[in-house]
Amino acid sequence: RNLVVKDSEPTLLVQIAQRMPEGCVILGLIGNGQEIHTGEEAGIEGWIDAVRATGREAEWAVHAPPDIAGKHDFKGLSVESSEVLDLNITLRSHAAEKLHEWVNGLIDQPGRSEGDLQDIALDLRAASYPILVTRDLAWAKEYARTRFEGEANRRYGLLASSKARNISAHGVDNGYDRFFDTAKWFNAEPTHPKSCCQLDKPAQEFHCQGLELDLPIVCWGDDVWWDNGWQIRRGRQNPLVRDPDQFRRNTYRVLMTRGREGLVIFVPPGTPKMDATADRLIRCGAATLDSRRVGASRVA
Repeated sequence: RNLVVKDSEPTLLVQIAQRMPEGCVILGLIGNGQEIHTGEEAGIEGWIDAVRATGREAEWAVHAPPDIAGKHDFKGLSVESSEVLDLNITLRSHAAEKLHEWVNGLIDQPGRSEGDLQDIALDLRAASYPILVTRDLAWAKEYARTRFEGEANRRYGLLASSKARNISAHGVDNGYDRFFDTAKWFNAEPTHPKSCCQLDKPAQEFHCQGLELDLPIVCWGDDVWWDNGWQIRRGRQNPLVRDPDQFRRNTYRVLMTRGREGLVIFVPPGTPKMDATADRLIRCGAATLDSRRVGASRVA
């Protein structure tokens, strides 16, 4: 039987903490723009409200970095600020900071000029972090395999939005799979049938959030497309979600920022929506992946 959980993640965790007879410490690593599921939209305010809802807020002490402590109303909670809590150094990749700037500019900043984004993409390429676009999934797969040929510890795989409907026609089954094994998908040897390196089953945003690949192949879906601005396909509305469009933008932010060594984006061919999306990515600095680049990867 399906269990419907209406409480938010902060509320559930705070309730668990309250049941600990000797007290409890909750350590929350909270990233901006990572809200992709019901109950996550409130952000810091969700945690504040969860603590206040206990009726025992005097028992709680909040520690936060200055950027958070100074920008939010903690509604009477005890708050101490410390700069050491600001996790401002990325460990994902030497180029990750620039990658996040490019993705944020692409997804969330419609006024950001394409020239600025091209410059960022060029900086990333100079740092050996290519952003590539292809309309041919076979080329994307061959590029990944040949780039890391003979390196058994490398991981590359397909990523896809859970709301994309157009990619199954191109052999990417992003449907719900109750038996999807996230641990094996990320960690199993490349020859294992459930390994991401098999390039036959994509991980959704819920599987890959907070995790990494050396090279993700993001399969762009028809839930977000370019038409003089990002357009979002709206399905059945969930009354618990305030801004479903932001969930879609955040989904692609998560998918495009999983890579340590580069990013490949497969945009399916055949429709004006996807043509315009691919053109937008290229105008913002993504390089075109073609058979010559695949061959060059094999030589390298």
